[in-house]
Amino acid sequence: ALRSWQDVEVLAGGLEVAVDLGRDAALGAQFPRGEVRRLRRAWRRTGATGWRSGARVLETATARATYPVGHVRARVDGPEAWRGVGPRRVRRAWAEACSAPRAVLVAGDVTPEQVVAVVESAWVGGGPGAPPLEPAPPAREPRLILVDHPGASQALVRASLPAVGVVDPRLPALRVVTELLGGAFSSRLNARLREDLGITYGAGASLSLGTRHGRMLMDTTVAPGDAGLALDELNDALLMLELRPPSAAEADAARRALRLRAERAAERLDGRSFPHGEALSLGRPPEAVRTDRSAVEHVGLDAVQAAAARIASTDDVTWLVVGDAEVLEPALAEAGWIPDVLW
Repeated sequence: ALRSWQDVEVLAGGLEVAVDLGRDAALGAQFPRGEVRRLRRAWRRTGATGWRSGARVLETATARATYPVGHVRARVDGPEAWRGVGPRRVRRAWAEACSAPRAVLVAGDVTPEQVVAVVESAWVGGGPGAPPLEPAPPAREPRLILVDHPGASQALVRASLPAVGVVDPRLPALRVVTELLGGAFSSRLNARLREDLGITYGAGASLSLGTRHGRMLMDTTVAPGDAGLALDELNDALLMLELRPPSAAEADAARRALRLRAERAAERLDGRSFPHGEALSLGRPPEAVRTDRSAVEHVGLDAVQAAAARIASTDDVTWLVVGDAEVLEPALAEAGWIPDVLW
């Protein structure tokens, strides 16, 4: 099935035209041989730089380090994935995608009656369908993976930990912990790595969520010589979640930051459509976005501290460092970090 967002912005009066065009493009696509070949060449040529970027290498390494072969999240396509893709394979994949249940999401100054009438006249039936099957990855012992990126002038440092999924009632508390740990510039990670040590322009924590499981990611970018120090500080930040539990002031500040970000996003059309589209893609009801925001607003300090303690107590942490291995290996060894794997 297609996993990318297919968006179009139109004037309110163009809604009917846009829906009709979408239907015609989906059901009437021909994919001529020459066009497929041209696009294949263009993607392999122009995408090469992006596939070799440090950020893309980090995402690829994270996916392969976390999920077993065959898992829906383990597949990360590079330039060579385009080899051998011809019109027949494209048409077959497109037909399978169009035959799946589908949802049409419209955000704007329109009434439900306007939208339903237009969509139903073009698309009969449909719906969000079942969410993709995403079993949790197997638990692992702590390990450090060094990913060689020759010539890189900086090092990308990441910690990847198991987290709950979007249907877990503990998620609101985890969102607050993630925000106070690495959300705004006043977060714990930024206060330490940016303000106190001055080794990075910024550090952050984020959640990558599936239906029944997720990952917490802590990231920063530093000079290669500071990679070992960055790993120490990220590890200390995890331990301090239990040794110095989140205070009421930190939890309140995190909730305010999350609320402000949601309010600002809702002022834009994409800020309104994206969270609802994400909920639909995970098989959740339309009111899930509003419910999630309300739950974050009302989560108590005890729940936040319990979520912080769970994160601090886990041994399932995968550390990843992307950079020039010739420079990084001696710097990491000096700091007491010996890679378990070199990719």
